[in-house]
Amino acid sequence: MEIEVLTETETQMELIIHGEGHSLVNLLRSYLEEDEHVTFAAYNIAHPLLDNTRPRLEIRTDGTKTPRQALIEANELLHTQVTEFKQAI
Repeated sequence: MEIEVLTETETQMELIIHGEGHSLVNLLRSYLEEDEHVTFAAYNIAHPLLDNTRPRLEIRTDGTKTPRQALIEANELLHTQVTEFKQAI
C-alpha cells in the first residue's frame, strides 16, 4: 500500500491511498468521525470506468491535533479492533 499526501496543513489533509478500495477507506472514515477533534472526514472514489479510481481521503480537524495524528489514532484503533475480532473467531 502506498499513501500519497496531496495537501497537508495543521488542520487539513488530503491523501490518496493506492491499492485500496471502499473497505479500508470507509472504515478509516468511520473511525475518524468518532474523534471529537475531527470536524470533517470523507472519501471519494471515481467511477470504475474512469482511470482515477484510487480512494481520495480528506480530513479536517479543529486544530487540537493534526489530521495526520487523527489518522494514526484511527488506524491504531482499527488495528486493535481487527485483532480482537480475529481472536474472537
